[in-house]
Amino acid sequence: MVLTEIAVTQSDCPHIDVSRKFENTYILIMNTQLIEGRQKMFSIFYSVDRVELDRALTYFSRHRRVNNFSLLSKKNGIATAFYETIATSMFLKLGLNGFRIHPVVVHRGVERWFFISSATEGPTAIQINDKYTTVVSLKNITQQEFFQEYPSVFYELHALKIINNLSDMDLMLFRAASEGGFFNWPRKMSLSSLSKELKLPKSTLSYHFRMIEKKMANMLAEQLSL
Repeated sequence: MVLTEIAVTQSDCPHIDVSRKFENTYILIMNTQLIEGRQKMFSIFYSVDRVELDRALTYFSRHRRVNNFSLLSKKNGIATAFYETIATSMFLKLGLNGFRIHPVVVHRGVERWFFISSATEGPTAIQINDKYTTVVSLKNITQQEFFQEYPSVFYELHALKIINNLSDMDLMLFRAASEGGFFNWPRKMSLSSLSKELKLPKSTLSYHFRMIEKKMANMLAEQLSL
């Protein structure tokens, strides 16, 4: 058994297509079933930009390689869906020699996943690359490295929980403060400056930042108590 960490970009993959077009949108492919050349899939879509998420879902559901799209749920910046896609060249090739481990993370036109090969050696970039597929990075990893790296995939799921508990106002203020350097040390922007830029009272900003901190602290405390 060989463990491999792979990142690719593919022209025949609708996930990569939509994540390249909508750069704030992440896709977590949670499960895949191959039936007669089609992949039946369950995925989580999320974005800090909730308007963008709506546009990304519309674009994806109408994609020429996607069929039977069914939106299961949508709350704030998170959505779940079942659908079918035409199997990609890479999935068909690698499926003969092993299987990929879910979830698969797709963001900004790159798909990152782990692969268990039943062969004595893992796949190479030369074996994977074709007119549809280009390997961005590929390396064989030890079991210890896998146990260290694989949990990082689930950080995206923790991010989902945080995003889903923040209001639209929270997200807007947090993004503006972050881009302005309010959270830098030393700060590049004061609360007074941010107040003037956003045309909001300092008390309103302070309230929202405290609420954001409280929500994040509560979720961290919840994890520590498990």
